[in-house]
Amino acid sequence: MLEANTEVLQSLEAFYKRLDKSRDDIAAILQSFSGRAEEHPLFQDVIVSYGERLSAKLLAYVLSEDGLDACYVDARRLIVTNDDHGRAEPIHERTYRNTERELLPLLDAGQIPVLGGFIGAHVGGATTTLGRNGSDYTASLVGAALCAQEIEIWTDVNGILSADPRVVSTATTVSHFSYDEAAALSYFGAKVLHPKTVRPAAEKLIPIRILNSRSPEEPGTLVSSETGSAASSVKTITCKTGISVLTLTNESSLKHTELLAGVFEILRLHEAEVILSSASESRITLVLEDDSIRPTLLSALEILGRFQLAQNKSLIAVVGNRLNVAPHILARVFECLAGFEVSLISDGGSETHFSLIADQSSALTVVTRLHDELFESDGRAPYSHVPLIGQIAS
Repeated sequence: MLEANTEVLQSLEAFYKRLDKSRDDIAAILQSFSGRAEEHPLFQDVIVSYGERLSAKLLAYVLSEDGLDACYVDARRLIVTNDDHGRAEPIHERTYRNTERELLPLLDAGQIPVLGGFIGAHVGGATTTLGRNGSDYTASLVGAALCAQEIEIWTDVNGILSADPRVVSTATTVSHFSYDEAAALSYFGAKVLHPKTVRPAAEKLIPIRILNSRSPEEPGTLVSSETGSAASSVKTITCKTGISVLTLTNESSLKHTELLAGVFEILRLHEAEVILSSASESRITLVLEDDSIRPTLLSALEILGRFQLAQNKSLIAVVGNRLNVAPHILARVFECLAGFEVSLISDGGSETHFSLIADQSSALTVVTRLHDELFESDGRAPYSHVPLIGQIAS
C-alpha cells in the first residue's frame, strides 16, 4: 500500500511540474507572438491546445489514483490534419494509421489511453485545432480507426431532444436517429453533435450513443444506420439564428448554368458558406450566416443581377424520417403557423428535413408552436385540405 501511495504522490508531483512548465511555455509563446500578427491562427492553436493536453493528463492521473492502468497519449501524435489553423481538416488515412500504431499496443496490454480531443498536428508537426466542438470529432475519428463496437459521446443532456430544452421545457429525449438524420440536425444548429462527427462512424457503421454524464443511468440516444421507424415521423426541431436570405434575380443574358457557376465562384472567392440554396430559371435563393454578408460580396453579386437581402432571420429545420412523402406533416406545420411570416426553403425533396425561414424576433415562438403541434397535439387526424401559408422560395 505504501508503494502504491508513493507512486500516486510521484504522479501528482509530476503533474504539478508539468503545470508550472505549461505556464512558463504559454508566457513565452505570448511574448514571441508580439508583433507577429500574421501568425495569429498558429499561435492561437498552440495556446488553446494546452487546456486539452493538461486535462487529459489530469484525468489519467485521477484514473491511476483509482487503481486503473491509465496512461496519457498526446493526440497530436494521432490526428494528422491539413494546415488550416483553427478549423483543420483531418487526413483520415494517416490519422487512422497513426491511431492504430499508438493505441492498439496499449489496449492489448490492458491499459486505458487518455487523450485530449479537438487538437491535432499537420504533416509539418505544428499544432492544429479542429474547430468548435471538435472533441466529438476526435472521438469519432479514433473510434473509426480502431473499429470500435460503439462510440459514446458524454454531454450534459439526456441524448438528443425533440427541441432545445432552453426553448421548449417539455422537450423529450429521442431514442434513435439514423446517421443521415443526426447529420441533418447537427448541420442545422443542434449543439449535441459536431456536424462532422457522424461521418467517420457512418463510414464504418459504428453506432454513436449520446449520454448524460450527470445522469449516467439514462439510456440516451442511439445513432446508427437504422432510422428506428419505417413510418414518416418528425423527431426534432432545430433553430439557427443569425441568418440572411439573399435572392438574386437574373436580368442578364447569362444562361442558367452560367449564372449558377458565376454565383458560386463569387461565394467561393469571398469565403461565404452557403447553408441552403434554391434555384429556378430566373432566380437563385441563398441562405447564409449574417457574418458572411459583406459589402464586397454584394458588389460582386450585383454584377450578375438584381438582389434582395433579408437579414436577422432564423433557420428552423424539422428533422425526421421520410418527410419527403409526408405532405400531411407540412400541412400541419403551416396551419399552426398561420399569422407568422414564414417561408419554406425547398431542399430538393429531402427525406430527413425541410427548412423554414422566420424573423429572428419570432423564431423561438415558432419553434414552441411547432413542438406543441407535432409532439404534443391531441392526436387528431392530419390535415388534408389546408392552404400553405407563406411563400415558397424558388
